[in-house]
Amino acid sequence: MKNNQVKAYYANQADPQSLSSNNIRAICEDEKGNLFIGTYGGGLCVMQKDNGVFKTYRKGDKNSISSNIITSLYYDGHGNLYVGTRWRPLHNEHFIWKLFNL
Repeated sequence: MKNNQVKAYYANQADPQSLSSNNIRAICEDEKGNLFIGTYGGGLCVMQKDNGVFKTYRKGDKNSISSNIITSLYYDGHGNLYVGTRWRPLHNEHFIWKLFNL
């Protein structure tokens, strides 16, 4: 952030490098300033601090997350991002943690 300005980011279906969903459930930051944004239905977005471009990880992508519903994020400071996801088989809610090595 320069000059104490705040910049807003929004999902834009026409732009694959934008935020995937405006329904945000979790945010965390690594030591490099990259933001990890967990969305409800849009998967996991990673915004690179240098250029503000988003990369999105979705269920079904190779070596990706198990659900597009992200409930929580935790970065441990050692290059590991823990991603909590949710899905509803029948009537139960289950929470899954997946480890990404960054």
